[in-house]
Amino acid sequence: MWRYNPLTGNLDKVGLINVAPLCTITLLDWDIPPDNINLAVDRNPDTATGIGQKTTSGSGTIGRIHLESPKGVYLTGMVFSSWSDGSGKVRLSLYLIDTGGIWHHVVYLTEYLNKTSEFKRCGGAAIVTVDNTFEKILFRFIGDSADTYYIRIYEIFLLRIM
Repeated sequence: MWRYNPLTGNLDKVGLINVAPLCTITLLDWDIPPDNINLAVDRNPDTATGIGQKTTSGSGTIGRIHLESPKGVYLTGMVFSSWSDGSGKVRLSLYLIDTGGIWHHVVYLTEYLNKTSEFKRCGGAAIVTVDNTFEKILFRFIGDSADTYYIRIYEIFLLRIM
């Protein structure tokens, strides 16, 4: 949405802006990372990445997505689908990474969910601050047991609040 600013004579964009397309994205820990990651930040929740995959020998990380964004306060979350070959359940967690590389857990965006066919869902959202202390945002997919897991990302949103 645009609004006329009588003080400057310009049209200014107003409302929340998804800055995810401006971020540097790094994919880690996957056996096969989701391809076409640009589709996860194209501001279109109907397009999706390729399927990311990980076979685990127990509970643990399926894959991680690191976002390096401009400093600011954001509302962030993700629309994704997940499933497994067996009874494995998927959870999505959100962390901030400080300048020393330490992960700080913020919130579970989803609880464990088991599906054996693709199931699209919108994880929760959280407010985070990227500043001189916390420089990266980390989404971490976690499996609860030994299984082969599949993840497809539809949209990562990072809406600048301040």
